Amino acid sequence: MTVTNTGTAATRSWKVTWTWAGNQQITNSWNVTESHSGKNETATNAGYNGVIAPNGNTQFGFRFRVGHCSLLSWACSRRGRSAARHRPLCPCGR
Repeated sequence: MTVTNTGTAATRSWKVTWTWAGNQQITNSWNVTESHSGKNETATNAGYNGVIAPNGNTQFGFRFRVGHCSLLSWACSRRGRSAARHRPLCPCGR
């Protein structure tokens, strides 16, 4: 996933949150600190990629387990602004 700073000032940190539609579970991740509670996932910047310059970006990724295709719902939040997105994931990662 790519996190882009569309603002005019550098970020100090960032966070991406989403809710799984089914029983998906992250098995490993990179360039991010992952945490979860039930179906809710949170990905926060790692210690080295929280600062994003204006018009800059950083990327993170993860692998997850699931028994069938599903709909991934996620929301990006920066300084209280959020934008929900929905993306079908099929075929699903394993």
